[in-house]
Amino acid sequence: MNQTRHIWVLLVLFCACPSRNHAQTSGASEGVYLTPQASDDLTEMEQELIKRLRKEGRRHYANGAYKQAVKKFEEAYKISGDDTFLYDLALTFHVLRDWDRCVGLLGRYIETAPAGPKKDRAFNTMQSCKARREISQTLRIDTRPRGARVYLNNRKTASKGQTPLVLKVKPGVKRIWLILDGHEPVIRDVDVSRTAPMHLTVDLKRRLEKGWLFVDSDVRDAQIYLDGQPLQLTPQLNPLAVAAGRHQVQLRRQGFDPFQAFINIERFQLTRVDAAMARSSSASTWRSSLGWTAVALGVVAVVGGGVATHYADKEYNDTPTFERLQNYEYMSYGIGGTLLSVGTGLVLWDTFRNHILAEERNPLYGQPMETPDPDQLDR
Repeated sequence: MNQTRHIWVLLVLFCACPSRNHAQTSGASEGVYLTPQASDDLTEMEQELIKRLRKEGRRHYANGAYKQAVKKFEEAYKISGDDTFLYDLALTFHVLRDWDRCVGLLGRYIETAPAGPKKDRAFNTMQSCKARREISQTLRIDTRPRGARVYLNNRKTASKGQTPLVLKVKPGVKRIWLILDGHEPVIRDVDVSRTAPMHLTVDLKRRLEKGWLFVDSDVRDAQIYLDGQPLQLTPQLNPLAVAAGRHQVQLRRQGFDPFQAFINIERFQLTRVDAAMARSSSASTWRSSLGWTAVALGVVAVVGGGVATHYADKEYNDTPTFERLQNYEYMSYGIGGTLLSVGTGLVLWDTFRNHILAEERNPLYGQPMETPDPDQLDR
């Protein structure tokens, strides 16, 4: 066992030391304090290596290179087994804020260290590390984009601040709420370690402030306008995703009065607009044409009857001419009255009827429309 350790020491010494004489010279100016048992088990070459490792470890410590100092102290402890290196390691981990290792190493050192001021300092340092281990740890919270309000453990409490934010918290599981206007709220459960600070970064998604608009009109090929911008012609086959809020809806088609409505689009809700349109002028159909023709002919017939009456009054009642004129009179009044009645009826029919023609009517008007799936909205 000792032979194997000696071979390992020689290899380390060969790599770490420029020359044996130099090691002796540098080691002569440094005192190495070993326990009697450790001193008896070490060769002169091992002691020189330990001196060098201790010197390099303390130099790294003084220069702030604490991780390199840890490596040197650990190598020296492996060779020597001297518990004083546990004290050096513990102080280095104390600076590195590694409270768990600091407590563990000082506990081992105190078990074997002789009574004295150094042992008392080790005990006080161990108690300090224990207290710090239980008191706080660094938690850094950041979001993209920044500016989110941070709530810790209880959403109903006051905000801890806005991201980026650095907090001192007790180790353990913490629940974090991140709230940013216009973005989806985020909840994270994090386990804050005792041994190392935690950095939490969260990408926030923009909140979908959208709903759907469906314009249902009884007229086809009418132009739909939303807030003054043209959208499409009727009929609208599918709901349109629209930003939540108040909007103006208009429909226009030649020959019809414009339609206008103000609506409120709610988030994830379908808003249906029933846009029934009315003609701005009477439709020219066969009823109107035939009706006006019948009215004109009826007027002519009535006038003819009046003429026949006029000339019949100049004839004697029992003469053939009087009878012929009287027949013209009755026939003209009868035909004229009938034509006037029929023609007037046809004109009134077209005047008061719905003037949306079959080719102008929207066949899909009034059909039900389901609210789309919110997951289909574009983010």
